[in-house]
Amino acid sequence: MILPQILLTQANKYLASFSPTYSLHMKDLDFSIIRGAYSFQEITGKLKEDNKVFLTIKEVDVSIAWRQVFQGKIVTDIVTDKVDFL
Repeated sequence: MILPQILLTQANKYLASFSPTYSLHMKDLDFSIIRGAYSFQEITGKLKEDNKVFLTIKEVDVSIAWRQVFQGKIVTDIVTDKVDFL
């Protein structure tokens, strides 16, 4: 139960510092073990220079493409919802 919160904290630390120009922040993340998937909710991108928001994403869902696993390949499906570049 505590693992998602720890991963969210660590991911946000990384997203805030990996670029000298902008930072990203996600509000929540969820895991679905049965689907082999995880999703990120409410992602915001800000420019570090003036703290201006340039990107908002309602949700990103990443899952294993099981149809490819049985062919010996590891492929992911990525679906986004409401991506806005401002």
